[in-house]
Amino acid sequence: MSVTCWLPFNQQVISNMKAGSNDSAFVLQVKATLLSLATTCIIMKWLNAFGLLLQFLSFWFAAPELLGDSFLKRMQGGLKAFVTKFSVVIFMIVILGYGLTFSILGIVKGMKASEEPITQNEMIRYYLVFGIATFAYMLFIFNFKKIKLWLDNKIAGPLVERLIQNPDLRKNALITGAILFTMGFLMQFFSIIIS
Repeated sequence: MSVTCWLPFNQQVISNMKAGSNDSAFVLQVKATLLSLATTCIIMKWLNAFGLLLQFLSFWFAAPELLGDSFLKRMQGGLKAFVTKFSVVIFMIVILGYGLTFSILGIVKGMKASEEPITQNEMIRYYLVFGIATFAYMLFIFNFKKIKLWLDNKIAGPLVERLIQNPDLRKNALITGAILFTMGFLMQFFSIIIS
């Protein structure tokens, strides 16, 4: 029997499934089964998403060997710029995502506070973590040029040079890409089979 994972399970539905004093054995069995299916669906969605991420990363590992050293030599300047910008974009997404997370967390805490009071420890912890996140974001903004220069000199430049000059590194990257692709495929396959 195949069960689809698009059932609208949320925290309210799951909390309503807890055993009541007047539930029959059949109703308890149905609730336990539905709760198990909801948990399985959530796990399968995450397994599928992680498999997709591994397959995406596998391309970047395999690309240098597939393109070859002559193409890499011709595109050396562009590759350095791409690796530098790609690293900065990822770093910015992480920091902005962190800030966005705390914005959403603040809204959720505010909505929760309208229903039941928030303890002083929760507020202190929230403000402390929010302050650290803000400090990290400002530190990144003020040192953006230094960070970009460091990424260019210490990561992007040597990485592209080593990829061009070292065929063993490209071969190892291709093998790593193949392993990541296979793992991603298997994760997606099992998530489809199980769900």
